Amino acid sequence: PFPLVVKPVDSQGQRGVLRVDTPGFLGEACREAITHSRRGRIVIETYHRHREVTVSGWMHRGRPVIWAVTDRVTREHPPCIGLCLAHRYPSLYARGREDEIGNLTRRCAAALGMTEGPLYFQFLITDDGILVNECAGRLGGAYEDISLPPACGSDPIGLLIDGSLEGSADPSLSRYHTPVSAAAFSVPLIFCRPGKIASLSGARRVRALPGVTAFS
Repeated sequence: PFPLVVKPVDSQGQRGVLRVDTPGFLGEACREAITHSRRGRIVIETYHRHREVTVSGWMHRGRPVIWAVTDRVTREHPPCIGLCLAHRYPSLYARGREDEIGNLTRRCAAALGMTEGPLYFQFLITDDGILVNECAGRLGGAYEDISLPPACGSDPIGLLIDGSLEGSADPSLSRYHTPVSAAAFSVPLIFCRPGKIASLSGARRVRALPGVTAFS
């Protein structure tokens, strides 16, 4: 039943992800979505009202180590949906459902045959339960190399490099541990009008603000 979600099977950054409320828009949405797919394939799903969380972690010997569950704070601008405004930790959306999310993460990883390397899963928390949105064997793209270490005490970049070179990396080893210095973080993603950047000012002033650890 409508509404539907049309999306490429292999894109990123929400490109080509469209909400379809009527049959008359379905053909146009499919044509638009397929232009963003490297393999020329799309998927059509039922749309669910939801709050979205991401699970970031590492697979080692077939078992997931979850570093963080974060809220993916999004905005809908139909027909475009899921535009991410910020990542927020600890998750408010997942509060009280951490065990359920951990179990679902394990089941998804096992079903996909993931045994070693990074994981980045997106789940939808709905009135009908927790639904799987996307599963990826990669690090998240919202500056996780900066935000995760002080909050979770892990070095995702070090693990990724060593795991890529050696085929496996054990996240329990001390060389991948970093001091925990933050109980919470927010990664705001700033949107600008289309155009060409001519100059950038104010970065030093932003970095000097209380609580700001990085700005780029």
